[in-house]
Amino acid sequence: MAQAYCLKCREMVEVQEPKIVAYSNGAIAITGVCPVSGTRLSRIASWQDDPIIALQIAIQREKQAHEFYLDAAENTTDSMGSRMFKWLANQEDCHRVALEKQLKSRLDKGTWLEWREEIEPVLSAEFPEISEAFGAYSPSTGDIQALEMGIEAEKKAIEFYRNNRDYADDPEAQKMFDWFAEHEEGHRRLMEEELKWIQNGRKFFQLPRFMTR
Repeated sequence: MAQAYCLKCREMVEVQEPKIVAYSNGAIAITGVCPVSGTRLSRIASWQDDPIIALQIAIQREKQAHEFYLDAAENTTDSMGSRMFKWLANQEDCHRVALEKQLKSRLDKGTWLEWREEIEPVLSAEFPEISEAFGAYSPSTGDIQALEMGIEAEKKAIEFYRNNRDYADDPEAQKMFDWFAEHEEGHRRLMEEELKWIQNGRKFFQLPRFMTR
């Protein structure tokens, strides 16, 4: 059970009716009430609080990533870049669905579902050589910022899932968190390579998987 400091009781208490709240700045908090005074409680959430909290945080992260990539797809001036961002948004939505299934299993049965790896992560070997590029491209500030922000967000996601993996004591949970960390690492590599291309005046490149949404 998550704890928070109650200003009225002046001590740490168990949070009653805990909820996960995602703020516009990317922060994720646990809110609830003090079981003694009824005071409203709020503090930044941690994956170490409990498996259910960790899953709720992960779900909120994936929702935020989905919305971010959809927004990037709408705002880029390059059609191939738009397709890449839409593919990333779809990937994050698939992650959300998988996490919600795990959360339901934890809430209903207190167990982790057997983890099945259905999608292969993006590998560097899939990237074309920059010499294969066709068509010059003058990237907008928005394109560069979207890629840079996406890269930083993926780095945080990788760290989050790896930390959860180290904290989890169930083999199925460990496999799941390893899988998510590997996939977010693939997304990070993809955007770093795309950023290199457009900064060199090339158009966004395409992977076959972008075409199968």
